[in-house]
Amino acid sequence: MSDDVREGGSRAREPLRTSADERLTDPRFLVTVDPEKVLMLLGEASSPAARRAAAVYRATFRRHWDRNAGVRRQLLAVNAARYGDSELAARITAASVTGEPTAQWGVQWATGSELGTHRSGEPD
Repeated sequence: MSDDVREGGSRAREPLRTSADERLTDPRFLVTVDPEKVLMLLGEASSPAARRAAAVYRATFRRHWDRNAGVRRQLLAVNAARYGDSELAARITAASVTGEPTAQWGVQWATGSELGTHRSGEPD
């Protein structure tokens, strides 16, 4: 008899682990989760959207460590615009941040300067 049956099938009720792609394409995850945890997932991005989000995060990841989620939201929205992804920029801007007011701004445009090798959205 398996452990699942003896324990009433508890393993079947455990929530499924969220994939790296699902996490990386969730703007709230990018904005609010500890930067070290996000950084550990960047190399696991496989879908085009997740690879783009990883590149957006990498563009300023050194600035994320000592910033709060409200500032990270601003940095990431501008980065998404710099990559030409206005939809991602809008989704990041709309991400809710505990203790911060709803963003009353949106990124209209940004230059792609200083993006270096991350411009393609591909992981390193």
